[in-house]
Amino acid sequence: MLARFGFPTPPGPGACFTSEGDALFARGYPHLRIVTDEPCSNAEAQAEKALDAIDPVLRIRVPRALAEPYLRGYRVGPGLFVGPNARPENAQRRVERAEAIRAAVPIDRALLTATLEASIVGMGRDTYGRWRLPEVLYLYEHFIGSADVARALTDVLVSLANELSPWGFAGEDECRLNAPAHALALALPWILRRVPVSLANELRAKLAALAPKKKGKTNPVAYFALLRAISTPSAPLGEHVSTIELALAFAHDRPEPVTAALARQPRHVFSDTGRIVWLLGGAPLAGALAFQGLMVVPLLDRVSLLRDPGVVRLVAHIAAQRAGAKAASVWLNEHADHARPILEALARCGDAKEEKAANAALALLGGAKPAEAPSTPDELEAEIAKIFARLGERVRGTHDVEAQKQHIREAYEGYTEARSAAGDPIPEAYFTHRFGDFGVGQWAMLAVDTI
Repeated sequence: MLARFGFPTPPGPGACFTSEGDALFARGYPHLRIVTDEPCSNAEAQAEKALDAIDPVLRIRVPRALAEPYLRGYRVGPGLFVGPNARPENAQRRVERAEAIRAAVPIDRALLTATLEASIVGMGRDTYGRWRLPEVLYLYEHFIGSADVARALTDVLVSLANELSPWGFAGEDECRLNAPAHALALALPWILRRVPVSLANELRAKLAALAPKKKGKTNPVAYFALLRAISTPSAPLGEHVSTIELALAFAHDRPEPVTAALARQPRHVFSDTGRIVWLLGGAPLAGALAFQGLMVVPLLDRVSLLRDPGVVRLVAHIAAQRAGAKAASVWLNEHADHARPILEALARCGDAKEEKAANAALALLGGAKPAEAPSTPDELEAEIAKIFARLGERVRGTHDVEAQKQHIREAYEGYTEARSAAGDPIPEAYFTHRFGDFGVGQWAMLAVDTI
C-alpha cells in the first residue's frame, strides 16, 4: 500500500528531508545532542528533574539554558533520592547539587574530568548511567568540542583497563555489560565519528594496546571485548558485542551485524529506529508496530529527520497515544505536505488499527488538540478498571483461546497507553499482576504467555 509513495526507501544518505539531516546521521544521529539558544523557563528546576529521572527527560535538542545547569549538577550526582530507603547522605548532596546548578562554573574540560572521575568511583552511583552517561558526554561535545571529549573519555577507559580496583564486584562477572565503564565505552565510537581521522586512529591505537589483567578473579572480559571492537571497527564482532545496540555502535555502518542482531531480536527495531532505517532503509518498518511499553517521544525524535513513508505510519501510531500526541502533532504539521497523502491512504487501507492511527494523525493535522491524559492516580486507576472490565466481558464471552489472546493483547495496549500517558516510566509494569484485582485471575497465565 505504501509502495506508491516510494516505500521502502533505500538507506541514506538521501534518506532525510534535508542535506543537514543527512549530515547529522553521518555524524551519528541520534547518538548526539544539539544545544540550541531557544528560551527555557525554570531551567534550574528542569535540570534537577532531569537529573533525578529514571528515564530520559532531555530530548536531542536541548536549550543551552538547561544543558549548562544539568552538566554542573551531574558532577555532584544524579539520582539523589531521599526517603526511607535512600542513602542518608543524599539530602546533603542535594543541597550541594543545587548550589552547583546555580554556580557560574564554566562547562570545560576540568568539569568533564571531575565528572568522569566521580562517575567511576566504586563504578559510579548512577543506576541509569547506561543512557545518562552518553547523554552527558554528547552535551559536553558542544561546549568543549568532540576532540577533547574523546581524549578525556579514552583516558578514563584506559585507566579502568589498567587499574581494576574501581570495578569491585562488577569485575567479577566477566560477561557483565551494564557497569558505568560499559556505558562510557558505548559512547566513544559515536564520538569518534565526529573527530579528525588522525585523532580517531590515535585513540583507537591506545585501546588496541590494552590487554586483560589476569590477577585474581577480577577479569572484565566483556569490557575488553568492547574496547577491541572500538579499536578495530573492521574486525568481526565478538560474542560479547552481539546485541542490536552494540552492533550499531561497533559495526561502523556495516549492515550485516545489524541485520543478524535484528533477526535475533526483531522488536529491537524500535530501540534505535532512526539509525536502523538509515543503515538498512525503510523495510524494517513494514511489520507490526509493536512498541508498547517504550517511551514514544524519544522514539519520534530518533526518526524525525527521515523522509520515509514508514516513518509517517510510525508517527501516526505515536499520534494515537496520548503520551506522544503533542510531539507527533508538531512533527506532522512541520511535514504536512509529505504526511497528508500517506495518512489519507492509510485511513482507507481496511485495517482497523492502521485506520484508527491514521485518523488520529489527520485530526491533529486538522487542528485537533491532543486528548487529555489522566492527571491523577485516581483517574488512571479508573481507566485501568474500565480496560479490565472490558477484557473480562470479552474473555468470558468466548472459549476460543486465540480470541482470548487477542483480547489480552488489546487490553495490554490500552493499559500501557494509559500508564504512559500518565507519565509512568515503566508503563507495561504489573499488567498481569492486576488480573486478580479485577476478577480475571484465571487468565493471568495466558496473559503471561501472550505478551
